[in-house]
Amino acid sequence: MVTIVGGVLADLPLVQAAEFSFLLALPTLGMATAYEAVGSRGELLAYVGPAELTVGLVVSGVVAALSVRGLVRWLTGHGLWPFGVYRIGLAAVVLWLLGR
Repeated sequence: MVTIVGGVLADLPLVQAAEFSFLLALPTLGMATAYEAVGSRGELLAYVGPAELTVGLVVSGVVAALSVRGLVRWLTGHGLWPFGVYRIGLAAVVLWLLGR
């Protein structure tokens, strides 16, 4: 969200800011996944085989691409204000729960 707002404040169109935000997430998530995979030292392969990991990788990549495409399409039609209202409402609920 911060990268999208930063892009909009830097005079990028909303769609380009959202696409840039998702592109920034790719290397971050990729390196975190690689770090965990190296750290597990093959423990994951003891539970599932390479075929299952490959299918999981492909399916998650397709679902992620479709999700980003859908979100960008939704942002084009609605903008960021519904998300802002949601975040403010959620913050109010969390503050209320913490204050109890």
